[in-house]
Amino acid sequence: MFRDLISHDCSNSKKEIQSIQDVIDLMKCKSRQKMFSEIFNVLMLFLTLPVKTCTAERSFSALRCLKTYLRSTMGQERLNHVAILHCYRTLTESIDIKQLCNDFLNEMIYD
Repeated sequence: MFRDLISHDCSNSKKEIQSIQDVIDLMKCKSRQKMFSEIFNVLMLFLTLPVKTCTAERSFSALRCLKTYLRSTMGQERLNHVAILHCYRTLTESIDIKQLCNDFLNEMIYD
């Protein structure tokens, strides 16, 4: 049913569905999004899935190392922050710590 109804785009011209990109293009029509709301939701979930799981696996591996080393002295919120800093350490290494501390102190004094 979906294939028959979606085979005509919004301008009523016949179109072949050969890839997921064709379905995405056809679902841009608001009336189809409403008519096939569940298929649209599945399509949106499909588009948010990562192609690779390397980043997620790396972050869990880093979290496991951090959690075993500091598990008795660290709360959940701080552990989350440290894990994020660890995963993005290439960006955090470029931060000037002295300038960051000075900005923080200046903000505390003037607030």
